[in-house]
Amino acid sequence: MKPALKRTLIALLLCLPSGLFMFERDDGEIGRTGSDTASLTRSESVIEAKIARKQAKIDSGKKKPQHPDGFERHRNMVRPHPEGANITHLLLDAKRHVDAMPRISGDRDAGLWNWEWLGPGNIGGRVRAVMTHPGDPDILWAGSAGGGIWKTTNGGSSWYPLHDLLPSLAITSLTMDPTNSDVIYAGTGEGFGNGDALPGAGVFKSTNGGGTWSQLGDSILIDAEYVNDIVHHPIHSGWLLAVGYSHQNHGAVWRSTDGGATWNTTLTNGASVTDVKVDPDDPAVVIVGTKTGAFRSTGFGVGWTSLATGGSALPTVLARCEFAFHEGSDVVYASCNVPDGGGADTEHAEIWRSLDNGVTWSLRNSTVNYLGQQGWYNNVIWVEPQFSNSIIVGGINLYKSIDGGSTLTVMSNWQLYHGSGASAHADQHAITPNINYDPQGNRYIYIGNDGGVQAATNGFLTTTTTWWLNLANNLGITQFYGADASPDGSVILGGSQDNDDLRFTRTAGAQDWYQAHTGDGTYCAINPVHPDTMYTAYVRLEIARSTDGGNSYIPIHAPIGDAGDEDNALFIAPFALDKVGPYQLLAGGTSIWRSHDHGWNWNSRLGPRVGSPRCSAIEISPTAGSVVSWVGYEDGQIWKSENTTLDWTGVDIIAGVLPDDVVTDIEISPHDPSTVIVTFGGYFGDRVWRTTNNGVSWTCIEGTGFHTLPAIQKNCVTFHPNNPNWIYVGTDLGLFASEDLGQTWGVTGRYGSNEGPVYTEISDLFWHSGNTLVAATHGRGMYECKPLEIVWVDETNTGAEDGTQANPWNTFWEGNGNVGNGATLIVGPGDYDEGQELITKRIVIEGGEGTAVIH
Repeated sequence: MKPALKRTLIALLLCLPSGLFMFERDDGEIGRTGSDTASLTRSESVIEAKIARKQAKIDSGKKKPQHPDGFERHRNMVRPHPEGANITHLLLDAKRHVDAMPRISGDRDAGLWNWEWLGPGNIGGRVRAVMTHPGDPDILWAGSAGGGIWKTTNGGSSWYPLHDLLPSLAITSLTMDPTNSDVIYAGTGEGFGNGDALPGAGVFKSTNGGGTWSQLGDSILIDAEYVNDIVHHPIHSGWLLAVGYSHQNHGAVWRSTDGGATWNTTLTNGASVTDVKVDPDDPAVVIVGTKTGAFRSTGFGVGWTSLATGGSALPTVLARCEFAFHEGSDVVYASCNVPDGGGADTEHAEIWRSLDNGVTWSLRNSTVNYLGQQGWYNNVIWVEPQFSNSIIVGGINLYKSIDGGSTLTVMSNWQLYHGSGASAHADQHAITPNINYDPQGNRYIYIGNDGGVQAATNGFLTTTTTWWLNLANNLGITQFYGADASPDGSVILGGSQDNDDLRFTRTAGAQDWYQAHTGDGTYCAINPVHPDTMYTAYVRLEIARSTDGGNSYIPIHAPIGDAGDEDNALFIAPFALDKVGPYQLLAGGTSIWRSHDHGWNWNSRLGPRVGSPRCSAIEISPTAGSVVSWVGYEDGQIWKSENTTLDWTGVDIIAGVLPDDVVTDIEISPHDPSTVIVTFGGYFGDRVWRTTNNGVSWTCIEGTGFHTLPAIQKNCVTFHPNNPNWIYVGTDLGLFASEDLGQTWGVTGRYGSNEGPVYTEISDLFWHSGNTLVAATHGRGMYECKPLEIVWVDETNTGAEDGTQANPWNTFWEGNGNVGNGATLIVGPGDYDEGQELITKRIVIEGGEGTAVIH
């Protein structure tokens, strides 16, 4: 969400000697030659003017505007659904479809087996809720926006997920029954108008401390797309209030007095309800904040009065308001995001205080814009239990006050988090003190934000550079958009939400990913010949290049006329690198741009299409190089080029046979460039299409009979590099596989809900090392596995073992244990008397040269 500051520093471009540009040598290295002015379709004066404007913006000290809502608009655009439909219902219907698919022994998973989590364990991701155990200060729970519920039993030194297969992993709120710490409730779905806005599936309940969960089945809560907050009565067991947004009654407050078995709607509001707080001294008093105002109840959610009326009232127009009660007094605080009436990015922050339990209010501060014009997205306030004048408020950064908000001192600086780890991450969502918090003793305060969980270890003495502790230790909740790997998999690069480009190396491992920038990272590419040359992108096609293995980057997008323009480039705009050679780059806005020299020069090879749709997908053939390239657009248009000069022709959509929705991915078969699979966005059942004749005709390949894909968003698709019939699709419900080019799809009993390791969105799929598949998820980091089509066993092997012909397993037991359905197990000669071995998978067992006796 924050500016990728290094990417806007284009001064390096300006310092290059005149006439020097990059070119690709035959060996793939970067060289320099004279200016190739013919390669630019935009005049030099236009490009120079664009560069000058950007440099002037930097010189004037202005930063790029914040766009935390940009991905929400993008997400809604790529996920169309039937008119009037409830997205939550569509998600649950898709989940029920998957649950009803046959679970037969040896189902169709195209060799998928033994997923390994790659991390990152040290980066984190967006955390909306932090909850402490009332009897053990080392036990904490964290609710992540796309990665589910995580728990630590050692104060944050390490975390582990509680459930990978909930119908929704978009956790926004957590609360506990004060009479029984084993009873926990979780609200799902983000309705703050932020970048992801992941829909939820109502409220979930655990009666064993989070070990297992059940979805509360009341029809009202099932209808809720977003449960933004949930609280439990401090005395009465099973009394709950939940707030959010539902398709049925829009913004609402829901009340239950039977542990969530049934709910009543006690308040409806035109906009989403974002916050609910209960007075700990008088639980009958409840205050809620909405996207348009605030309300107070004196009957634990029954009967409401607007706080925007009367002589001493809160502002009549609010974009969001968060509250904090002070225990032991009648003091209540409000952190308000107040629109200025000037359109987007013109809100300001206000702190209000009440001395009579929320009846009347007085303004404490309206001069410090601590919310950073994003208070509708990141807005939180906390009052110290011991001192009613001591508060902490959070927006992009955290601020503290010891005089009731009249004066504020900045407490964190997000730039320092990314630069040295000395401060807190950006975008604050939760503040929770240690259960033994004491201003004179234990001063730990836990912060949930877009970087996971950090601790301010010295309470109000914590500063922007001191007393911060990062607790993203094995907290694997990073939200990736796109990724790529070096050919041997030793380096993986991923673009992520609010954590930009992240680099994994085998030597550093899952707990030590490197982060070069902040902001939103999108697509990535690594040069296969010289993997130290890497490409990443900020939003809207602002591409950067590294030549030192990702340690530093320079921007290369200035000549791209569409870059940085919301009208001309998608928030997550695609670019691709030709991996075969000559290592050209293609980038997509309303035009398709090409670079032959690592991004120093770009020229438009395909101008805007009819209606000026923005490019949403690019694919360059993995075998034919630049001879075959395909692009797709947000309106469903598909174009292809079959020559080195990139002359483009439109793909015939056969009078409306293909969907006219956004193209989410294009995959050219590595076995036959005339076979192409295209996926489209949306909650429909015709989102995956295949052509075997270069686009002349198309077939929907979502399966038949019991083996059809659910009507859910399909984000990406890939072919197995060695088996032309095996394909894999990444969806909002995880990963699915087919062994017959999409005629049938299956669900394995191993993972229950899909062929992927967790129930979360798969954003990207890619390969390394010949047969290793990596899934980049939007909420749980990255995973990899080897869907092997052939596994070798030879009892005479005494060396390394990985199931390949060169390094076969030396026992049949190992071979059977490391192979997925659809594979062939080739057993070398010998006597494999290993006791009883149960074969539950659908594999073909063949003997190698000689005789193999299997007992």
